[in-house]
Amino acid sequence: MKDKWLVLLIIRFQLLLTGCFEDAGSEGKGETIHTTLQQEGYPGVELGVVLEAELVGQLNLQEHPDNQYYVQSRRFDQWWNESVIVSVDRESKEIIQITIIGKDEELKTAKGIHITDSRDAVLEAYGNEPNRSYDREQGIEVLSYVDEQLDRKLVFTIIEDQVAAISHEYAAERLIWYPNKR
Repeated sequence: MKDKWLVLLIIRFQLLLTGCFEDAGSEGKGETIHTTLQQEGYPGVELGVVLEAELVGQLNLQEHPDNQYYVQSRRFDQWWNESVIVSVDRESKEIIQITIIGKDEELKTAKGIHITDSRDAVLEAYGNEPNRSYDREQGIEVLSYVDEQLDRKLVFTIIEDQVAAISHEYAAERLIWYPNKR
């Protein structure tokens, strides 16, 4: 049950990423260091693919209960199972974010990072100059690596110095909230 509450905390946290954080940039340098993310992904799911019933069935995804709550506030919905949250543009049905939340050994980044790996392991694998954001009240740090050539971003949500979620998304923001509706 504790894991389920942690997952819900992570989901709510990710939904609020677009305005509730102190942005530290790249350790205050204000520039993005190029990272190659071509090998990153989630087995069987790709950004830009239309989420169809067949894929929902293959991955055993269920509609996330928060979709109804946020229907007036955002332009995307989420589908999930115990391992992954898939965010989908409500109009086009295009997958715009894939977030790993499961501890399954097969669910890792191209450089071998899993849920519960250390913050230091992420920095060692991907470099010491990610874009950083913080929510100091909740003790959450976000490390982002951007591949501008592919328009991709790899985001690690860190809680208590451990990876709590790993997101693959577009570098250009597509998780769109409607103004003044949050």
